[in-house]
Amino acid sequence: MFLISVVSLGYAYHAVITDINDMYMNDLYKWIVVGCVATVLFFWSVSGMLFRIVSSMKNVYYKGLNSFVVRQMSSRVNTNVLSISVICLMLFVTICVLSSALAVKNSLNEGIAKYARADVSISKTQSSDSIYYDEDEMGNDSETNDLLKKLEVTDGKSIEDVYSENNVDLGSYFSDYVDVHTYTCPALTIRNYLGDEALIDSLGIDVNALSSYEGTEEIISQSDYNKVAKIYDNAELQLADDEYAILANYRIFVKIRDERLQEGKEIEVYGNKLKPVISYCIDGDIELATQPLNTGVFIVPDSAIEGAQFAKEYFIGKYANQDRDVIQDSDTIIRNVSKKDELGGLITVNTKDNVKAASVGVGAIASFIGMYIGLIFLISGAAILALKELSESTDNIERYKMLRKLGVDQHMINKALFSQMGLFFVFPLALAIVHSVFGMMVSTKILDTMEAYDIAGAIGITAAIVVIIYGGYFLITYLCSRKIISE
Repeated sequence: MFLISVVSLGYAYHAVITDINDMYMNDLYKWIVVGCVATVLFFWSVSGMLFRIVSSMKNVYYKGLNSFVVRQMSSRVNTNVLSISVICLMLFVTICVLSSALAVKNSLNEGIAKYARADVSISKTQSSDSIYYDEDEMGNDSETNDLLKKLEVTDGKSIEDVYSENNVDLGSYFSDYVDVHTYTCPALTIRNYLGDEALIDSLGIDVNALSSYEGTEEIISQSDYNKVAKIYDNAELQLADDEYAILANYRIFVKIRDERLQEGKEIEVYGNKLKPVISYCIDGDIELATQPLNTGVFIVPDSAIEGAQFAKEYFIGKYANQDRDVIQDSDTIIRNVSKKDELGGLITVNTKDNVKAASVGVGAIASFIGMYIGLIFLISGAAILALKELSESTDNIERYKMLRKLGVDQHMINKALFSQMGLFFVFPLALAIVHSVFGMMVSTKILDTMEAYDIAGAIGITAAIVVIIYGGYFLITYLCSRKIISE
């Protein structure tokens, strides 16, 4: 039974980490059930295995009170198989949920400090060149046609023009601002640059869905990028006439793009052939954000896009007046004007206060759920074990009296009590930690989509919480049990 449980767990672990990229929820549920059943079988059989292994080691089994400790442990585990199994699974959920929640919270907090360095970013789409749509999938209904007509409008108005028409002098609100443009080129598409193999292997894209990556890449000139870098307090970039770089921070895409840059992949922008200036992506984004969501913007020499029609405009600024009430009033005015845009919402406004509020809200929800579920499960599991141990100590008073009559001193009795209680607390925690190693592999894959990368720090905090609470229950239980048997 022990071997069956170990093999079942190993097979479930292997299936989870092997199929982690394209696992369907039905498969995940199946392996969770296998893991739960194997956990019960493990604790059902481990006491017999422990007794058999230790009893065969004569030097260990007959040393001190080890024979008494092993038999006591074997008996306790046998009579508490289901409860120990449930506690093990509760501890597993505690570690995974708490670590994931803390990782999300830490990531959002870091994102605010790293990517929200201006007060406002406004973007305006000028044309549909960068928008890919499949006519067969979208159909030909009137609503779709109206939408596509709106997207194809090029009104020639700048962001400041739109605000001026609404009697708002946009520039007067800011002490420092930039107005930059991005472009597209029909020859430079996401699929062409990344390659089908990378999209399928690294992103897990289905072969039939490759056509959705025919959209053009976003391009910005070196001079405009340097303006953005300056207002965000980042390093500026210098390019030769035949060089390019990529600005990105969405890790999954950054990994693939870094591979292409290391290969020295050349691109063609309006007849100009360009090679990479560096072999890695520059970390950052154009718009305000709290999470790294930029899949990639190509930075090219000004001469490469000279005379081209820009596809998108960005206005980024820092308020002149940093008073809290003034900032809120300014945010309201800027957002209200964007809602009146005649192009039907092609102006998008992101403010630092908005992205902070969204991040704090998501972080608070994640932290609350993680802490609530994690701490409730952790305290419940530890409390159940503590009550069982205290009950067992009361029932075993006569056994300890018999040990004293046989000449065992109190120090050896205390040592034996500590050992058997330690094993009883460690058994479910040890297997829960093993479960968590593979569980966190799945969690990490999910967290990657949320750009939560500080897994190590979150696991460290979770480990500290488990040690303090679970270890505290163990220590208190041991001291109380020692007092019970000594009396």
